[in-house]
Amino acid sequence: MLIKGRKRQDALDQAERIVGVVNAENVRRDVQCVFLHEDCDAIEPAHEAYCEQIENALRERDCPCEPHAVVPAWDIEAWWFLWPDVLPQVNGNWTAPTAFKGKSVGNIKRSKERLRRELRKGQGKSKGKKASKNDYREEDSIAIAQKIAELGLADSPQGRSASYDRFRASVKACCKRLANSSD
Repeated sequence: MLIKGRKRQDALDQAERIVGVVNAENVRRDVQCVFLHEDCDAIEPAHEAYCEQIENALRERDCPCEPHAVVPAWDIEAWWFLWPDVLPQVNGNWTAPTAFKGKSVGNIKRSKERLRRELRKGQGKSKGKKASKNDYREEDSIAIAQKIAELGLADSPQGRSASYDRFRASVKACCKRLANSSD
């Protein structure tokens, strides 16, 4: 997304480019909602202000549908701690991280690095600190999200996150809007 932390005019220019993409797609199909991701790089509740900034910038540039900001606090890797038992199912070399099971994950600073370390645990002494070909990489997020969806666990996190709850509320609002528009 790249709006967070930008000067107001730069953020509005970025929003205008995104609205242009949405308008172009709207020619081919009826776009009802648009979800825009940008990591917060701060702990909760900092995500709220960033979400408002993103959504307001899109509305100000006349987004033709409802914009929903997806702003994980600290970053999306914090959310993966919500499903510790799923992670080893994505990569059999990973160890389920238990440090935050049942706890709030929105206050984990540098969650990407923390997740990488937690997934290494149990892989032997040398694997605890050194980089490995089995380490978590950002592109693993796609497989993790797919596995969570495949197992039907998106509404069953094993912990708490206000930024994730906000995202899920946005998804539900969009789905409700779609259901009501088809009546």
